Amino acid sequence: MLEAFQMEYFKKWYYAAVRELVGLIDFQGDYKRLAGMLQPSITSNEAMEAVQLLLKLKLIRKTAQGRLEKVDKVVSSGTTNNPGLVKPAIRENLDLAYRALEEYPVKIRPFSYLTLSISEESFLRIHETLKSFRKEILDIAAHDEGADRRAPRRDQQAGRPASPAGSVRAAARRRYAPVQRRNGLE
Repeated sequence: MLEAFQMEYFKKWYYAAVRELVGLIDFQGDYKRLAGMLQPSITSNEAMEAVQLLLKLKLIRKTAQGRLEKVDKVVSSGTTNNPGLVKPAIRENLDLAYRALEEYPVKIRPFSYLTLSISEESFLRIHETLKSFRKEILDIAAHDEGADRRAPRRDQQAGRPASPAGSVRAAARRRYAPVQRRNGLE
């Protein structure tokens, strides 16, 4: 879970994307290449800013060989007392999801939609199920020793599915895409 000083991480969507990407590639300072691996791409300056911020926030570190790596396998905002701190990331991810809805074929963007008439009791039960499901996803990611793709999730958000080849470039092109998902209910 992030500390209060680390909440700047949620100001731009690409901070999280860069963090995940440097955990997958042998990044040695080619910011242009790093920027171009994201979809939508960012500028070289934005990539450099992201790396510098992630180092400052102690979310990534340099190894003795000069390679960047993630400090922790997963990052979570937790149950912050100020949910407004994560709103910028949520807004940007919703914008990216809209873009994905328009630009990517259905088979690589697992969006679903539900409209339900439910009681307050059921609403609270679904809310708790989603919280539990989110924790389960974080636990799976935390214990995954063979990560070869980036599929980050925040609450009701899911990444694009992996390509059959599972290549690093394909993994780097994944973007956050909101999906209203409940375990077993899509």
